[in-house]
Parts: sequence; C-alpha cells; structure tokens
Amino acid sequence: MYNYGVNGSKDVFAFTHESIENHSITAYEHENLDNPSGDGYIITSSTVRTKEINQAFDLPPMALSLDDLASVLTLDGQDYDIAQSGVDYAFIFIGMEASYNNRPLLGWSIFAPPSGTSVNIENLNLAEFIDESVLESKVNSLSMSVTARDYGGIAGYEDYMKRRPTRQPSTFNDPEYAQAKTKTVQLTVDDLSYSKSALSNLIPTQF
Repeated sequence: MYNYGVNGSKDVFAFTHESIENHSITAYEHENLDNPSGDGYIITSSTVRTKEINQAFDLPPMALSLDDLASVLTLDGQDYDIAQSGVDYAFIFIGMEASYNNRPLLGWSIFAPPSGTSVNIENLNLAEFIDESVLESKVNSLSMSVTARDYGGIAGYEDYMKRRPTRQPSTFNDPEYAQAKTKTVQLTVDDLSYSKSALSNLIPTQF
C-alpha cells in the first residue's frame, strides 16, 4: 500500500499486520534543471525501513553538492572525490544511454567507489558490440546520469561490493539496509548525433 503527503503538510498513514516485515518511509525532492537542449533533473531521497511505524521520522537529505556529484561525469579520466567526513558511500552508479526517438540503442553503466578516476570516453571501444557508424546515423538523444548512495549500515564501497553478489530481495529487510540516502543527477541532450565528441559535451558545466 502506498500513501503520501505533499510538502510535508500531512500525516502519512499505514496499517500493521503480523505478516508485514517492514514499512518503508521515503522523503524525496525533485528539481528540474534548466537545460535548453533537453531534459535534466536532480532527485534526492532519504529512506528508512522499520516495523515501528507509529512515530515521527527525521529523513534529512544527502549532504552532497550538485557540483561534487556532477564532477564524476567529466568523461576525461580526471580524479574525483566525493567522500565526506562521516559518510561511507556504498557506491556511485554511472550510466549512459543513447537512443533513437525514445527507443534505447546503446547503454552502459558502472559501479564506482566514492573516490577514484572518472571514465575516459576515449577508452570506450564499442566496435566489439556495435558499429559506431550505425550509432552516428541513428542516435538522436544522449543521456548521462550519476547516482550516489549511502546505506547507514554498510561500511563503504568495499563492504557493499562484497555483499552485492549474494544479495536477494529479502536482504533489504536486514538492519544494514534500514537507512538509505540517494542523490541522482541526469542530463539528456536531444537532437544530438552519437560520437565521442558529442559525449564529451555532456560535462558538469551543463549542470
């Protein structure tokens, strides 16, 4: 059952039953980016899972600036570091999608630690999967996104990656996953043909 309040102005109701393992409560903010070339948005969310539903919840957003998060998308192999004191980020998720008339033709994604070296677009060799001339003639929209996630009970990236191969849907009822904070930035550029130089234009300055 889903129930929601807008702008925090109303109580949110739930029901209890012996078969319910957890309630999931999420506060989120959605902000559109000023992007004349297409769409862009920021989503920030904070979630807690609990059996003790009859209480008030404090769900502060992730304290991570837009500039710091977008710095991961330089696409030129630069070093980045979004690690903050007291925050053990579980992962950064980076994704790219090339599409034609809203139909995806190519996509890739990676998990990354909170500090490291950004993807270098020049090192992407897609010829093993699809001829780049096909992409250049068909693609008319490119999207890039980056997400940072922090689980309150996970001790950073290495801990998360050790758990991930054996993770099941029921895992998210475990105490380690009881609190989560996420921030996502996505930018889409329409009327743009695929090329490495076009991808290079999807850089943090556009955020």
